[in-house]
Amino acid sequence: MQHKNKGFKLLFFILLCVILLCVVNKENFVLVAQWIERLVAVQKV
Repeated sequence: MQHKNKGFKLLFFILLCVILLCVVNKENFVLVAQWIERLVAVQKV
């Protein structure tokens, strides 16, 4: 249960960073989206 909570906190942190990045530079949205997909793929493994 603790491990799952840790993963949730990490996901929330990433989401927060993504929102900040999008606000700062909307042009990099596609790049950020690809980065998230890569991160999610790593998390699944």
